[in-house]
Amino acid sequence: MIHKYSIDHVALVARDAEAVAQHYKNMLAATEITRDDIPEQGVFVILLQVGDSKLEIITPTVDDSGVARFLDKRGEGFHHVAYAVEDIELELARLESEGYRLIDSKPRKGIGGHLVAFIHPESTHGVLIELVQHVD
Repeated sequence: MIHKYSIDHVALVARDAEAVAQHYKNMLAATEITRDDIPEQGVFVILLQVGDSKLEIITPTVDDSGVARFLDKRGEGFHHVAYAVEDIELELARLESEGYRLIDSKPRKGIGGHLVAFIHPESTHGVLIELVQHVD
């Protein structure tokens, strides 16, 4: 079976999402697609369109979230690359059966209500990967 993946977005973590979003709007003529507070993950997210690409800027809203710990340990900058998939549950089951370490064995709600799940960087040569299934 061929698994079709396409890059959905690249994400940055920042202390101030508003300031970083404005920076990329000025520098790259980015436009805002949406913004969302996701209390289940303890984050606030701004999604920008940059040409044909999307840039997600994430700011922690609580001190004990995974993103807050990431920011404290690594500082601002690159956080993850996200790939769009058609059936996230099928992909998670396949990846787990092939021995990949998953952060999320079941999808959770992401920006815009889309389904998301993360693959641990230990299984991806140090890169945090997010799978995204868009819901209409």
